[in-house]
Amino acid sequence: MLKALLHPAGGLIPQLSAVAAWAASLSGALRATLIADEPFALLRGDLSNWSDGDRTSLVKSLLDAVESKRVTDSPYSNAEAYGKLNHPGLAAELRPFITDGQLSVTTRRLALVIAEKCRLRELQSELLQVALDEGDNPHVRAGAVSALKHCATPAFRL
Repeated sequence: MLKALLHPAGGLIPQLSAVAAWAASLSGALRATLIADEPFALLRGDLSNWSDGDRTSLVKSLLDAVESKRVTDSPYSNAEAYGKLNHPGLAAELRPFITDGQLSVTTRRLALVIAEKCRLRELQSELLQVALDEGDNPHVRAGAVSALKHCATPAFRL
């Protein structure tokens, strides 16, 4: 199945990325391959029947792809799809990406967008810490403020 979806020069045939995302929901082997090689294409599919482990792997692959600059498109163009990634343990998975100032701005902002779309209240302290850190990148700080609007509890906002 994978051979039919791949371009001879490498990567998914763009017109078939939605088909690949759908097929990944039916085949664990295809899903694992696409998580490793084409994680952003999978955001077009239905992740509702995926295991927490598969979602964990997908989040890691998305962030690693951005950090290693294997992604040429904007990782923010799929922002509404990031809510599909929510699973137990996501906050713990994102925490180091949000707080590690050694990572790229793009990677950290992607982690913040995922946290925002999944409304991860467990991260409100870290989000506030990043937002108030005057030494941090202004784009990362703005992302933390945006995420706080959706992740902070009403009592925390006071």
